[in-house]
Amino acid sequence: MSRNPQPFPTQIFALVAILGLSVCATAAAVAQDTVTPVFQARISCISATHLEPQFASITKHFPMWVNQMTIAQLADRSSPTKHDSALISTYDEKMKACDAPYFSLVQQAFPTLASVYVSERLQEDDAWVNLVQGKINWGEFNKRLKDIYADGDAKESIEFQKMNAAVAQQQQEAQQEVQQAAQFQEQQDAQRRAAAAQMIFNAFQNYGRNATPPQTNCTTTYALGTAYTHCQ
Repeated sequence: MSRNPQPFPTQIFALVAILGLSVCATAAAVAQDTVTPVFQARISCISATHLEPQFASITKHFPMWVNQMTIAQLADRSSPTKHDSALISTYDEKMKACDAPYFSLVQQAFPTLASVYVSERLQEDDAWVNLVQGKINWGEFNKRLKDIYADGDAKESIEFQKMNAAVAQQQQEAQQEVQQAAQFQEQQDAQRRAAAAQMIFNAFQNYGRNATPPQTNCTTTYALGTAYTHCQ
């Protein structure tokens, strides 16, 4: 049995891009191209393993995915046979091999999220051991795994909320940087306009102070008792 086959949410791709796992312009898309094949391979591997005929005697007691669990499986009071106990070990090893690349990717990018999965794995191992040792029956085992994954889902949700908050903060900081750059440019433009206006004003002021009235030379002459004035 495994967790419900939920793909990585979009927060993962945004965070992968922001945290520098991919730094090109289409970082989120590149991150998604990296993660999606790993996730899909995990789903295919789990499905193929669970449906292997050799495991039929044990897989009839529990579903492939926890959200597929039935009332009959929860009410199952039978216990594994010796043959079943040997198969459980092989089944569990193969399932862990299916999960390994997926968990490795999560561990590298998001250690806190990976810690949720590690905790689940340890609790699941304990449940398998108790089942094989006869301390619990199949129904009790199913109930325990259902509770383990429900608790893990709640903790995973908290981690995703933190991712959303981190993405929102990064976006806000980026917007602030753009706004600050625009404001700085506006200030520079205003200063240049003010300087140009001051230069024009100074030019007119200087023209007014330095301007001199035109010089006029006049001469007066007298002829036959009449005065004649000539200016130039």
